[in-house]
Amino acid sequence: MRRTSNLSLLQIEEATDIAQARSELLLDQKPTGLIVSGKILEAAVEVSAGRYVLFLTDDVIYEESLTVILCSLTAGIEEIITLGGAYSSGLFQQLIISDNRLSFRFIGDAIWHIEIENRPRFKLPFLGDPKGVKRKNRLGKIMNITTTQG
Repeated sequence: MRRTSNLSLLQIEEATDIAQARSELLLDQKPTGLIVSGKILEAAVEVSAGRYVLFLTDDVIYEESLTVILCSLTAGIEEIITLGGAYSSGLFQQLIISDNRLSFRFIGDAIWHIEIENRPRFKLPFLGDPKGVKRKNRLGKIMNITTTQG
């Protein structure tokens, strides 16, 4: 895995009271056709050829959340995790990349860790994720997220 700087966003819809901003993902300033939720691309990590983990925010003062998207330029969006909660705000910082693990700070003193699986693992909805993590109710997950106190 490695951090990449050839991805960017082109905002296509502003955020509303009930929805995040929407943007198209650009690769080398060229449209990919992939639409993601978010306004600011905080970081992009290439997991493998054409497969990325994106860290996105909406630039919302006092209630910022972080959207983490695992996507492929060929298969589209594979998984979405959102970190945050009402009246909590974070600042994305200190991204550390190792062989199969991403670590970063976002809310409070917590250090967040994401491990990328090769294929979905069985997961019961609503169980196993740290407080403040939201994801769609699916029986499989590719991104395993944990947290430790820094």
